[in-house]
Amino acid sequence: MRGLGATNAEAFIEAVSRKLDEGIFQSVVIASTLGRTRLKFAKKLHGKTQIIDFSYRKIPPRIKESITGLSMVVMDNAGLPSVQV
Repeated sequence: MRGLGATNAEAFIEAVSRKLDEGIFQSVVIASTLGRTRLKFAKKLHGKTQIIDFSYRKIPPRIKESITGLSMVVMDNAGLPSVQV
């Protein structure tokens, strides 16, 4: 099952990239659960800005290694409590 963020990830990353090119954003903070979206962000925006990735889960070591190699700051295993809406 794909996460909700994965549904529109490509279009959203393109929009963020354009805003960075226009000078509207200076840095980017993302939250990703499974890791596919964070890796797409890291590859697309590498070298454009500082990207901070926040996850309440522990990021698998191979994914974490891939994204930190692309200069993404990773804050994983945050241990935040669940919130029911």
